[in-house]
Amino acid sequence: RSLEDKLAKAQRVLSRRMKGSSRWNKQRVKVARIHEYISNARKDYLDKISTEIIKNHDVIGIEDLQVSNMLKNRKLAKA
Repeated sequence: RSLEDKLAKAQRVLSRRMKGSSRWNKQRVKVARIHEYISNARKDYLDKISTEIIKNHDVIGIEDLQVSNMLKNRKLAKA
């Protein structure tokens, strides 16, 4: 969540820059780096969790969930 706050602030700064300027380009790179960092953090977390599940459990059950219905409940949307 702190990364999301950081991203929001960086995007606000970017929106105030004049498009095409050197400061706009620098800020655009900062925003892109934050996006990449968030993506890598999520991927790393999923890899670690899946590895832990595989190591510690003998049987894995899979359930087909309706994600669209889960998003309707705002408490689960960002869980």
